[in-house]
This record gives sequence, C-alpha cells and structure tokens, in this order.
Amino acid sequence: MIINIKNLKLKLPDHVCELKLLDLDEFFKSNRKHGDIFVSFKINDLRIGVIVEDTGRPEPKDFERLVSDVEELRRRGMLKHDMIIIKIIHHRGIRKGKMLIQHLAKSFKVELQECESAIDIEYILRKRHLL
Repeated sequence: MIINIKNLKLKLPDHVCELKLLDLDEFFKSNRKHGDIFVSFKINDLRIGVIVEDTGRPEPKDFERLVSDVEELRRRGMLKHDMIIIKIIHHRGIRKGKMLIQHLAKSFKVELQECESAIDIEYILRKRHLL
C-alpha cells in the first residue's frame, strides 16, 4: 500500500490497521526543528511508530532531532510503551562523511533511505524480521 503525506510517499505493508498520519509541523507548532512526519499503525499484533526526517544531505543534527522527537511524542502520548519505533532519514544522497553518517545511523538506530521512490517501511520491517 502506498500513501502520500507532505510530498512523501510511504510504502506500507498490506493489511495494516489503526493507521494514523501526522504532519509534525502542524503537531508541534514550534520554532524548533523536528522531523517531518509520524505514522503509526498496527499489523498482526505489532504496534509500529515511524518518524521520518526528509532532508537534502544527512547531518549529525538530524539524528539528534529524531531522538528528541521520539521523547516529545512519548511525552504527548503519541508513542505508546508497546510500540516498535522506527526512525528514518530520507535523503538525496551522502557525499562527504559517508562513514560518519553510517556510523551515526547505526548508533542511533536510524534507517537511511535515499530518495529513489517511496520510503519503503515494509522493507525495513522485513529486514528487522518483524514481518
């Protein structure tokens, strides 16, 4: 299933239920920089929460921003204690510092997806053996 939100396409597994889409600009309404979208859904017995930061080139501050967003969404009750959280940086390419960015992604448990087509959440779930 492909959904569109805020100029982004997300590929979700078929048969999701309790789907919620949130534009974080509208949700936070603050001057602080934050991720772009939050998606939550249920598939089988799993509750999944996905935060996406859409950027040109990933920078260290993007990783910190996603962690901050997770904490804020928890405080506001959007992330439940039983949710599996997936953080994604959707980018247009990594030029300088590719090793640093890949190291940060691993350290912060963030998925990097280059802008080729839809953000493939189904692929990420399969890669993590959740589907």
